[in-house]
Amino acid sequence: MKQIEACVSDVGCDAVKTGMLSSTAIIEAVAAAISSHKLKPLVVDPMMIAKSGAPLLKAEAITALKTRLLPLATVGTPNLHEAGAQMKEPPG
Repeated sequence: MKQIEACVSDVGCDAVKTGMLSSTAIIEAVAAAISSHKLKPLVVDPMMIAKSGAPLLKAEAITALKTRLLPLATVGTPNLHEAGAQMKEPPG
């Protein structure tokens, strides 16, 4: 959060792009900061799956990505593996 606050207050933001946000807590914090500062346009790079197929996003964070961050996005930039993923939440 302090990094976002520093950028917004120091140089401002003409556009914002997310990178690897691996957990629910991180996604929630970033989404809250984006909402509170009304940062647009927003490019969301979900960084869910590496080109090798290895998971980068914790399974329990998929819901936060889908419900908190993606609705704020102007555009998403998934890689080929991410675009074809089912984005299923873990059971339970």
